[in-house]
Amino acid sequence: MNKKFWIPWFFLIFPLVTMAQGQEQEKKPLIVVEAIGKVTLKPDIAYVNVGVTREAVEASVAYKEANEIMNRVRSSLLKMGIEKRDIRTVKFSLSPKYEYRSGKQIQVGYIMGHTYRVKVRNIGKVGEVLDAAQKAGATELGQVVFSVDDPTQYQREARTIAMKRAIEKAKTLADAAGISLGPVWRIEEVSYPYPVRPLAGEVRYAKAEVQPPVEAGEMEVSVRVRAEFEIGPAQ
Repeated sequence: MNKKFWIPWFFLIFPLVTMAQGQEQEKKPLIVVEAIGKVTLKPDIAYVNVGVTREAVEASVAYKEANEIMNRVRSSLLKMGIEKRDIRTVKFSLSPKYEYRSGKQIQVGYIMGHTYRVKVRNIGKVGEVLDAAQKAGATELGQVVFSVDDPTQYQREARTIAMKRAIEKAKTLADAAGISLGPVWRIEEVSYPYPVRPLAGEVRYAKAEVQPPVEAGEMEVSVRVRAEFEIGPAQ
């Protein structure tokens, strides 16, 4: 028996209407601009990596030596006012060590690595933190990164500046073309504004009587926006 199927006419027409509307929106005359908003600020926090690497024939020995040193480092940091919540383990690894002898790879021991990431809320104490960690036995003082604890306010300011500049740019283009600027059609933020300012390089263990100055300097929060404006009637 032959069966006939029918589809309501509005289900066939609806996709055509949707496609037509989409094409109409794509062909809509627009002025498209991009603009950047920047805010200069001073960092108020720093992140410092401090750690140690120990090698030994026995895994238990390398593990014990590294942990003893890092426990001393942690105690030193706590004594100088660093809070427990601001000391976080970012590396804890134990791996075999190999050497090539007579053309063969031979395991000769173990390597233990242990690293803390320390959040320094008083950036004036970055040098003291590095010095305390070194004196406690840390042999790896990693990259220092400056930032702000709460960048929300600066991000908001940068977005406002970026949008104002986008409007100014669009108005300039509209005036030059002899047309009026219509309402905003679409706004996109095309970059994420998070301020980070790392110090170049990495600090390695070195005996020194005087702490080197660690300057935070200034940093920027930068936001880029893309704005599309409708074109109004000719002037």
